[in-house]
Amino acid sequence: MTKSGLTGLVLCGGESKRMGHDKAFIDYHGLAQYQWSSDLLGAYCNEVYISVSERLSSKILKPTIVDRWKEAGPLAAIISAHLAYPEQDFFLLPCDMPYLNKEDLSYLVEAYFDASERIHCYKVNGYTNPLLAIWPASVLEQAAQYFEAGDRSPRRVMESLGFQAHSPLVPARLKNVNEEK
Repeated sequence: MTKSGLTGLVLCGGESKRMGHDKAFIDYHGLAQYQWSSDLLGAYCNEVYISVSERLSSKILKPTIVDRWKEAGPLAAIISAHLAYPEQDFFLLPCDMPYLNKEDLSYLVEAYFDASERIHCYKVNGYTNPLLAIWPASVLEQAAQYFEAGDRSPRRVMESLGFQAHSPLVPARLKNVNEEK
């Protein structure tokens, strides 16, 4: 698949409290996880940014978007990216999902272009993942309003705005490394 016109966003801004150390720098594939994730998204996105807290911004060797709000969660990172690039549709990838491959991302991209007016994500065992998802700019504008009103839950916002959930090709590849701890 060629570049999709999407903008990639690797979510690395968290404090990694459950993991105990920065997930962004774990090496599963011969690279820091944020670099590997960025390269994976790069196959589908014209540009890829690493979403980071201010604390991590000087340690990242790729283009970054620094979270505008401290410790406000992943929705703050998503809204920070939207405010920096309001016309962009963002393909989100958490840095703590090292088992994904291009096939998993390609499946979401193809589904997105069949119906690009809503969020596209995966659903595994009844759990929808708003952080491995494609969020259109029009939906992000509405999500920013929810955020400003105090809702910090990406899942609640996604459910309020409408989404299309897809069954993954191989559910085990969507495993989050926090689940292994």
